[in-house]
Amino acid sequence: EGKRHEIGSLAECAVLLVSGLANTDYLLEWINKTAKTVTTTTYPDHHKYTPSDIHKIHQKFGKFATFILTTEKDRVKLEPLIPNEFKKYWLSIQIEVRMDSPEKFENEIISYVKTNSGNC
Repeated sequence: EGKRHEIGSLAECAVLLVSGLANTDYLLEWINKTAKTVTTTTYPDHHKYTPSDIHKIHQKFGKFATFILTTEKDRVKLEPLIPNEFKKYWLSIQIEVRMDSPEKFENEIISYVKTNSGNC
């Protein structure tokens, strides 16, 4: 409902984590340390969610969870499919990318673009 919550408030909650990420290892490691109980429903990266997916998620949610947690990336795709009566149970988390060497990353991107820009 547009409210921000401190993640520590999940410490006593059962959470259903819904994600469509290429690598969920860090996310799973983090949420398992944060919430009391975690069950996951994972989809492939760039998954196109369907009403059937939402139905299955809500069935799983109704059996045990306090909240359904997803990333902002997935929430954007899921939002139009979530019935209004369930929206208050969906929480999205912000994921921040941190790099040891942002300059090196930027140089790699610039080099790639220069090499692969073609002669358009």
